[in-house]
Amino acid sequence: MATGAYAGRLAFDPDSGFHIGEDGENVVTDDDGASWRYATESDSPHNARYEQRVAVIDSTANKLLELQLEHGREKAAELVEPHHFEVQPDDEHFGGVRFDPDAVAATITSHTEANQ
Repeated sequence: MATGAYAGRLAFDPDSGFHIGEDGENVVTDDDGASWRYATESDSPHNARYEQRVAVIDSTANKLLELQLEHGREKAAELVEPHHFEVQPDDEHFGGVRFDPDAVAATITSHTEANQ
């Protein structure tokens, strides 16, 4: 296995997920392609390295839609957490908006200027 910096043309092997140097060795970049080095055994393939930098937001609304498609609307409503969609009768905020002082709100939620 080659080590160190790599310079030369690159190919991509979809089976291994690595870029391949002209000598057939796996290569990776740590600076978005400005330079390349030979991959070590601990390096992840290209797509896995890219996916580590991508955040995916899976919202409650998306989950509800998935459940509706899989189980129908009635069953989905039973399976999802209802407090994610509306204030429940046992919640202190039921029946209207409640404005807690920042010092109190900071202990309840992170949605307050007191945490900034």
